[in-house]
Amino acid sequence: MTRDEATKEAGIETVEAVDNEPVDFTSRVTEGSNDQGCVEFSASVDFKNDDDCRLIVYVLVDEDEVAEAGDDLGNVDWDRAFESARYEII
Repeated sequence: MTRDEATKEAGIETVEAVDNEPVDFTSRVTEGSNDQGCVEFSASVDFKNDDDCRLIVYVLVDEDEVAEAGDDLGNVDWDRAFESARYEII
């Protein structure tokens, strides 16, 4: 789902909270998909919406950019990466 869809479902406070969480590598392989050549990162926060829920943000970064960042992922352009972030509620 998009950021706007996540905001409608979870609220702006929850979306902003997950956007501000530190992201970490996922173990998903993007090879052979539309996301080939990218490295996937994610972060999540718990929230209450009728039930206990979790909002997850998935961020894709070009694998070359990750390689160039080396050990300091602060060198990644996270603002640009978050422009195309995807969200999931579980």
